[in-house]
Parts: sequence; C-alpha cells; structure tokens
Amino acid sequence: MRRTIPALAVAIAALAGPALSQSARITGEPVPVPAGNDFADSLPPTLLRGASITLTAPARVTFTAIAAESGNANRFAVTGLGELTEDRDFGFARGALTLRRNSRLVGIFPEGPVDMLLSFTGANGAVIRPGSPAFAVFAAGAPEAEVTTFYIAVDDRGDGAGIDSDFDDFVIRVEVDPVR
Repeated sequence: MRRTIPALAVAIAALAGPALSQSARITGEPVPVPAGNDFADSLPPTLLRGASITLTAPARVTFTAIAAESGNANRFAVTGLGELTEDRDFGFARGALTLRRNSRLVGIFPEGPVDMLLSFTGANGAVIRPGSPAFAVFAAGAPEAEVTTFYIAVDDRGDGAGIDSDFDDFVIRVEVDPVR
C-alpha cells in the first residue's frame, strides 16, 4: 500500500499536465514616463501608451483603484463586474499610492484579450479603452512584457497628448492570479 500512494500521486500529476502560467501580455508603444506624473516614483519604470492586454491563461484578476490626481469624477469600468470611481469628495493623496474603501473589483476571466471589457470615462465624458493613446500601462519589462502585476492609467482628456498627457489622472493596480 505504501508504494501505491506515491505511484498514484505520480499518475495523477502526469494526467494533470503542465501548470499554466497566469500572466498578462502587455503590448504598446514604450514612452518615457512624463515628468508631470505625480506617482512616477511609486510605479514601474516602463510606460506603454496605447497598451493592449491579453491574458495568457484563465485567471482571477483583481482591479484596485490606488491613485488619482485629476480632481474629476473619473470612472473605471469592467464589463460584468462594475466600476470604480475617483471620488472628488474623498480624493486620493497626491503623490502617494493609497488604498481606499470599496476600491476593488475581482473577476475570473478566460484566456485571451480583455481590452473590450475595460474602459475609463474621463473629463467631458470621453470613453477611453485599451489601445487608445489616452490609455497606458506601467509594467516592469519590455514593450511586450508578460507580467502578473501592472498598473493601468488614463489621461482623462481622452487624447493622450497636450497639456494633460501625464497618465496619472486615475491609476488602477491589476493583479493576475491563478484560478482557484
């Protein structure tokens, strides 16, 4: 019987196959972090403007609102999960990444692109999605990074250029974990 249990464990492990690596593949245009970004010292050094996000395997994804400086009531939405709002009255501490109450959305996502599920609504009602020049990802790594934690940020004017192109208007931390 002692030999059967280890043999059974090896057989089950072989049937299970290789473990999937849950991560997100981030693509976008690498640009320098703008000097005016109030949170640059607390974010990864690589900024990918117009970024796109693809999950490499099914994953549990957590979105957490951590920073904002615009003073607008920007919103971040995940289809099917709800939205996070930059609250003018509550506010965030400028220059510091902070966690606030009720600032988290969690969901299970299949492998593949998630771009169409994510959106920010910024100043003047501009809707900003991944791939837009006003949407950016801060991630450690190259322009095609595979990461488990990264930060999405928005230029709430919606154009990613001009006087408000520092990508610190609303910042969301994204964590990609195995499905349990």
